[in-house]
Amino acid sequence: MTNSQQITDDKNSMLDQNSASDIFNLEENKLPHAELEKSPLNPEKLKSMPQNVPNIEQNIQEETPNNFNLIQPIIDNIHQAIAQLQKDFEVKVKYDESKERTINALHKELQDYREDMVFKILRPLIMDITSIYDHLQLLTKKYGNLSESNSANSIASELTSFTEEIEEIVSRYGFKFYQNDSETYDRSKQKAQKIINTDDSTLDKQIVEHLRMGLQYQERIVRPETVSVYRYVSNQ
Repeated sequence: MTNSQQITDDKNSMLDQNSASDIFNLEENKLPHAELEKSPLNPEKLKSMPQNVPNIEQNIQEETPNNFNLIQPIIDNIHQAIAQLQKDFEVKVKYDESKERTINALHKELQDYREDMVFKILRPLIMDITSIYDHLQLLTKKYGNLSESNSANSIASELTSFTEEIEEIVSRYGFKFYQNDSETYDRSKQKAQKIINTDDSTLDKQIVEHLRMGLQYQERIVRPETVSVYRYVSNQ
């Protein structure tokens, strides 16, 4: 080996050693513990760390309103949606109530119209039957007051049976014969066909005699009961 070759080999060996040293130093700088070893903790820095905590908290508090400002529009939209749903619900409830009232009113009108039509159709027929009923009532009273004979009683009994049958017939169509139980004249249900004057004030508006039965359709007075009534007249 010549001197020139030996010098060249020594240079290459030195370059390789330098390169390896540089690589080791570079990797060492990347490690955290290497940094700690090179820069040991300073006690003065440790004392100052608690003083930095309020600054961190202040930064969080300052950032929180920003986050709230981002959420606030979403909350407002939710409130608006809930308010709209409440409004729609109230409108729907009012609509349903109005609809139900309308249906009930129409149903009542239809029912009243149907009942009125039935009444108008049946009224002439029932009034004709009622006329027969009145004559039978008069005959029953006539034969009942004639005598105590068996024939008269038999006729009166047959007439009574006939009138009861008529009462049953008209009741099938909603009509009913009635006689007011009160002995005081009632203008709403009775008609005074005959008035008898009296000087006794206690007899004023008292029923003297029930002359003819009244007739009603359900709760409607078709024909008032006919009666004779006392009327008080002072002698002075």
